[in-house]
Amino acid sequence: MNQNNISLNELFYEQPWILTTEKSSIKITTQKPTVLFVEELDLKDNMQLLQDIILAIQLNQEEYEIIAFSYNQVPDINTLFNSKTSINAVFFGIDPKSSELIFEVNEFQVLNFRSKKIIFSSQLSALKLDKNLKMALWKSLKLMFAK
Repeated sequence: MNQNNISLNELFYEQPWILTTEKSSIKITTQKPTVLFVEELDLKDNMQLLQDIILAIQLNQEEYEIIAFSYNQVPDINTLFNSKTSINAVFFGIDPKSSELIFEVNEFQVLNFRSKKIIFSSQLSALKLDKNLKMALWKSLKLMFAK
């Protein structure tokens, strides 16, 4: 097949889709249907905003997990996509361009693949200061959690 016409399915199943990184990785192992990834310093300063987001999307404690990571770590997205369970994941403060995916994903775009839905969002601190960013996240979350 022509490289320019490759489908997402072929890309994910026939080629490595995560580039290697020199940063340490966090393996994602969760039984919860929703995972929220937040840089630990951003979480510390903005826990109330994260709690407000969780309340707005109407998740109870059994439905989500918060994973805090340090500035020199990257969540292992490959592990997430290879898990057999359906997962919604929001990555706060991880630029999708640095996520090591070999295709382009824009901030606040809902990536839906292999029964996983992923959003890359601005840091909580940026959301707190910018109403437009907060609205963009809210629109994405409504799409992610639409039934």
